[in-house]
Amino acid sequence: MEKNRKPRGGKGGRPAKNDPAVYRFSVNFSAVEHARFLDLYEQSGLLS
Repeated sequence: MEKNRKPRGGKGGRPAKNDPAVYRFSVNFSAVEHARFLDLYEQSGLLS
């Protein structure tokens, strides 16, 4: 039975990042909070 097993190949898929994101956040905003968030985001000048 052990003879029938195929050897495992290398890992497939996308190569791992050198510096993966460790901190991830998810938030839920009301309509008012979302509008305030967008205002603050525009004021910050970030281009994400």
